[in-house]
Amino acid sequence: VTRAFNPSGAGSTGLGEDISFTLDDDSHWHGYFMIRREDGADFPVEMSVSIDESGYKMWVCRDYSESLEYISMANKRMAAIDAAGDGIGIVNAEGHLVYMNPSLQSLYRIPTTEIITYIDQPWLNLYREDEREYLRTEILESLKEHKYWKGDSPSFNNKGEQIHIEMALTLLPDGSIIQTAHNNKDRKLAEEEKEDIQRQFFQAQKMESMGRLAGGIAHDFNNILASMIGYTEFLVDDLPEESESSFHAQQVLQGAYQARKVVEQILVFSRHGNPDKVALELEDVVQDTLVMLNSTIPAHIRLEEDLQFADVQIHGNKTQISQVMMNLCVNGLDAMAEVEGGVLRVTGKVIDPDEIDFSEDHYIKTLDDYPKNAAIHVTQKEEGIAMLEYG
Repeated sequence: VTRAFNPSGAGSTGLGEDISFTLDDDSHWHGYFMIRREDGADFPVEMSVSIDESGYKMWVCRDYSESLEYISMANKRMAAIDAAGDGIGIVNAEGHLVYMNPSLQSLYRIPTTEIITYIDQPWLNLYREDEREYLRTEILESLKEHKYWKGDSPSFNNKGEQIHIEMALTLLPDGSIIQTAHNNKDRKLAEEEKEDIQRQFFQAQKMESMGRLAGGIAHDFNNILASMIGYTEFLVDDLPEESESSFHAQQVLQGAYQARKVVEQILVFSRHGNPDKVALELEDVVQDTLVMLNSTIPAHIRLEEDLQFADVQIHGNKTQISQVMMNLCVNGLDAMAEVEGGVLRVTGKVIDPDEIDFSEDHYIKTLDDYPKNAAIHVTQKEEGIAMLEYG
């Protein structure tokens, strides 16, 4: 015998005195040794020694090499389970949690000092009372029938914070359960983002269809207006200039001109293709947008404007600027949907970039290709129950 050893890896002990002491007291001894063969190779042995009433000692030895390999493999597997990124728990046939790896502990935010309060206790203690009933009646019943269950399990951690986990339960032949779980927050966020993108896509398709429909109607209406304007202009030319009939005809003509502007704006919104950027009078673009907007504003809301950038030219696309202005104003109108009376105020002015307030309520993006010596600040504000401001 070369040395004694502990198969669990806890260390080795002495030999002769330990055996003698145990035999003297209990007439039995059990332990593990490394024994050297004649060829000089050591191999592990499990040994039991007992003494009968006559004082004879019986030695039983067996080669422990294969068992030791199993123990080594089991230790490696346990180390792998401990290091796994997914949470892993083992529940015995009585429903008590007998093991949880660090990842499961972290998932439920259980401090190391509190693990002992969960081990050898009912597995359902990991969950709140309202969750336990669902686990008993739905998940565990399904597990008994199918021997396996997997799904999303919204839960709460030890700190009372809601967590979204994907959990799998496997029922073993002896009645014990293997639990695996991981936080699927990222997947949930990705799914929600995908659903949001799909909603936006469907909304864009719907708006595109409405735009095409509106464009077709506007085109037909524009043809009708062209005829009305032409004949009214003939009528104004034929009537005496100071007559009452001429005044009425001029009013009809002005209304037709205004209707044509509205139709032109609808046609602008319904156009497709890459937007061209040209030199624009910003005030004209905003005014045209407000003309079209004014025809859609509810009667109980008043539109006010204060535009202070006369003769300011920009390089941009009229349709895009109109759409931005229209979206801001429509959002404001939606916010005042429940208001009995309110004011939608649109203001605009030329400002120095150094005077821009870079607070968290503003987002300013600068393009290196454009001059930075001037900026346009357009603000829309509604007054009523809802107060919102866009800059």
